Amino acid sequence: MAITTSTVIYEKRDRVAYITMNRPEELNALNTEIVNGINDAFTDFRDDNDALVCVFTGAGGRAFSAGADIKQAAARRAALERGEPPPPPSRASIPTVITNLKVFKPIIAAIDGFCLAGGNELAVQCDIRIATAQSQFGFPNPRFMGSAPRDIVEQVPWGEAMYILLTGSRVPAEVALRMGFIHSIHPDRESLMKEADRIAGEILLCMPLAVQATKELLYLEHVAKLPHDELQKRAAQVSQRVQQSEDSREGPKAFSERRKPVWKMR
Repeated sequence: MAITTSTVIYEKRDRVAYITMNRPEELNALNTEIVNGINDAFTDFRDDNDALVCVFTGAGGRAFSAGADIKQAAARRAALERGEPPPPPSRASIPTVITNLKVFKPIIAAIDGFCLAGGNELAVQCDIRIATAQSQFGFPNPRFMGSAPRDIVEQVPWGEAMYILLTGSRVPAEVALRMGFIHSIHPDRESLMKEADRIAGEILLCMPLAVQATKELLYLEHVAKLPHDELQKRAAQVSQRVQQSEDSREGPKAFSERRKPVWKMR
């Protein structure tokens, strides 16, 4: 099955969803259409029980995404200043387009090229990030439009985050790896996508309900920031849900029979 718009390519193969931002001539800049497409694609991925892991990338080989479409933002502001109705805004916000959907399935960001501003905000919302050697990361927001988002402080050491946020500088892939923001570096796009598929394959070996429960609990702790008592209560509920599933019996049975488990998501 494939769902494709002019700005987002969405495909599913072997229980893996592939979401590709497709404005290569504009460095995959995030205009209204592409943000809506990302929102729709991740909504479909979230709700499709046959899709268990996602690889998220950008087309063209020059950028994952260079950030928000500044030209479109300027045109919207100019329309408002002229007293004209601006174009309708996106249905989602770039910093939270994935997080707000509560996608409790693993998302791998395969980054090739510039990953800046809003593009980096998308990468922050993914679970595993890998990149090509040519990739660059940063939040140049203070140099162009205003303050930078603070979410990266959840991903890298405080001092490293402050350098990125306060200078607006780009950092190369090897520095992002040292910081812990990305998991690995690859020489070219072909090897990058091969590694994304390998990681997806590792995830598919795991019990989907257990993987999703892990991500749900991390969301409740780090994003929803539930109080400790409430978090413990929800954790017990989620754990019980997994332990009472048919898949929780299939795992040990498959291990004893020396075969791959057949997960039924129930």
